[in-house]
Amino acid sequence: MNTMDPRTIRCKQQYEGEHYFTKNGLREFVIVQFNAVNDVIIEFIESSYRIKTTMDLIKKGLKDPFEKSCVYFEDKEKELLGAYFKTNQGCTVQVIEYHGCSNIVIKFLDTGYTTSVTAQNLRNGQIRNPFLKNKFGGYTGIGPFSTNEYKWLYRIWYDMLIRANDPEYYNNYHRYQSGVYNDAVIVKEWLNYNIFALWYTTEISKLNPNYSYDIDKDLLYEYYKDYTFGKKYYGPNTCVLIPHELNNMLIINKSAKSFANTDDFDTYKRNRENNIRSLAQKLYDDGAISKLAYDALSVYTISYSDLKLTPIQSSMIEKIKKKNHLK
Repeated sequence: MNTMDPRTIRCKQQYEGEHYFTKNGLREFVIVQFNAVNDVIIEFIESSYRIKTTMDLIKKGLKDPFEKSCVYFEDKEKELLGAYFKTNQGCTVQVIEYHGCSNIVIKFLDTGYTTSVTAQNLRNGQIRNPFLKNKFGGYTGIGPFSTNEYKWLYRIWYDMLIRANDPEYYNNYHRYQSGVYNDAVIVKEWLNYNIFALWYTTEISKLNPNYSYDIDKDLLYEYYKDYTFGKKYYGPNTCVLIPHELNNMLIINKSAKSFANTDDFDTYKRNRENNIRSLAQKLYDDGAISKLAYDALSVYTISYSDLKLTPIQSSMIEKIKKKNHLK
């Protein structure tokens, strides 16, 4: 004999199978079981996730359970396990394990990265995704190099990232000549700040700490240019750390050099190469450059193609190129 209240039977017939949307209109759900007005089981169409709620909340408009849990459960594990939350960075995470309020395992849906958080941080959205890319394509990654503790190192990485991935922005910001970094590329592994930081700190630990160092991508370019279609790479196998003093010497003034004849050019070329090699020897003896950098500097040459000269007669340009075996 069916002892269910006739009103409940009518409500079951009326509501079970009916489709609704959450208050923000983003999530569709269906009533799968009506037991009473305060005991209604619904299922979200997209995720097949089920929760218990009330008809009053359904009619008023449920909050999006993929942002915050919208129904109270006495059993916290039942409340949280499988639930979706939005972080303050805009990422969606799902609770996949519950080991108490201080140890909740979540998974970022976009990357699959899992980590343990507290219930408070979960509800407040205070969870950082170490693989969330910034506007220049980089991310912090996982490792010992905190962006707060190593702010100086993070700034070095971030500036390099901009130079490689948004050269026009960098050129404008630093008032550099347009196109200076248009040929720069950063290798995939160095998009990860922690991987870059490990390389940088390892390399700098081998050098004299009394110098200020720059990351140089140009010095080794002659040795790998045949494989990169004119691109200069920021990466562990194409970069060296060199003192700022040396880097400045290698940066040629590309707008102020003009030569009236080939002898003037040859004199400039000879003096500059000698100065660079002399400084390289001094720095190497002082432990301020690696053997790799020293070997490259020992055969460093100035060529006509390195210079953007103030316009001179085309015949003179051809003479300079011919005398120096330049194409």
